[in-house]
This record gives sequence, C-alpha cells and structure tokens, in this order.
Amino acid sequence: DIFPKNKHSWYSSNCVNMRLITGDECGLIKECIPELSGKGSSKDAEPSWNGPVTIAVAKDKGFLKVNDGTTKVARRNAVVGLTWVQPKADSSFASLRMDGVVQLWERSITEEADYGKYLLRHTNLSDCFSEDEKTQTIRPATRPLGLYSFQQDEENKRLCACNALGQVVVIDPLNEEGPSVQSRFSVVKSDTDLNKFGLPFITGTGLDSKLKRVALGGQERETTLWDLETSQQVWKAKNLGGDP
Repeated sequence: DIFPKNKHSWYSSNCVNMRLITGDECGLIKECIPELSGKGSSKDAEPSWNGPVTIAVAKDKGFLKVNDGTTKVARRNAVVGLTWVQPKADSSFASLRMDGVVQLWERSITEEADYGKYLLRHTNLSDCFSEDEKTQTIRPATRPLGLYSFQQDEENKRLCACNALGQVVVIDPLNEEGPSVQSRFSVVKSDTDLNKFGLPFITGTGLDSKLKRVALGGQERETTLWDLETSQQVWKAKNLGGDP
C-alpha cells in the first residue's frame, strides 16, 4: 500500500517534495522522498534510532525504514492499509496489518532532520475486527481490505477499517491507551463466510471522508453506501442489465 503527502523539503525552502509512506506484503514500512533518490553518496549514511536497533540511513537512496527492528517480517504482518491521521506537517499516520492489528506511527518532535523519524506510538495488539479480542485465522474470506481516516468533528479524528466479510469498525486512533474501537457493524447478513459462488462477499471499499460514508461492494454483489455515524445504509446501486 502507498500514500503520498506534499511536503516542504528541509533541503531547500524553495522546493516542494513529495513524501511517500509505503507498506509491503511482509510488514515493512518505509518513508520515501523520491526527489532525493540518487543524490549524495553512500558515505553520507548516518545512524538513526528507530526502535530496539540502530539502523543506517543512506540518504542518497531517498528512503528510510520506519519499522525496522520493531515488526517481525512475516506474511501475517503484511500492510493492507495506510492513512494519515494528523496530516499537518506529516505528524502521524496509521497502518492496518493483515492480522487486523492497527498501529499509530508518530513523527518525533525532537528530531529536526530531513526525514520524519516516525516512531511507533500505539498499537492495537488484537484483531480490531474480533469482538472477543482474539486473533483469528487469516483467510481470503475475512482478510482486511482498507483503512481510512475521517474527521468526526473539528478536534477528533477517526479511522474506518473494513474487511472482506463486510465488517466495518470505527476506531479512535488517538486514545491514550492505544487505538480503540468506538463502534462496529456488518453490511452482510449471512451464516457463511463466502457467497453462493464460493467468493468473498466484499472485494472493494472506499470512503467519503466529508460525508462520513463508506462504500462496499463485491463480485456478484451490489455496491452499498453506509453512514458511519448511524451505521445505516443510505444508498444501494441498481443491478443494471448489459448494454443492448
């Protein structure tokens, strides 16, 4: 997964660089400034503390490993969703892993360098989709699909996470004890994990952050729109026939 954020570079007050945060299928998160790639020399590498281990930051490569040493490289830790929580000055972002764990990464306020030096502030140690807070087996029918942010009001930011089973959870990412689920609902009413064709119910999601509505749809399933404040369906697509 990947998302950009325009950023005034500390390298030059007259230049605007793009900052990218990426996550891969093994759980590694990186911070990247594309404009810096290929500049400088590998001899310019400087030590950076970003967890239990000290890593070398080669600035000529234009990227920094955010969670090196803090996350075990494994498929169940794959990053499936990333979103800015406090986009002003790129202050913090959240990540959603394949095992349903939500993590909040916060930029160090003591570091005035070219890289954000994001540190893990909070983590939800259990699957956010599990009501009993137990880790569930990862399967295509229940895998997380996306993580989005929206403004509940002027001061409070919320996250929305969805999975292939049609479960939607609203999360408070700035809770002092870690990301906490504020509400949850399901858009699918079924006793099974797969539809009648043997496919996951939901394969795609999207969020309207201004209206606080989430859209979910899947193969052989109409797209529906749900209000995140009332947990009610507000729109449903019509299944139109093929073009004549």
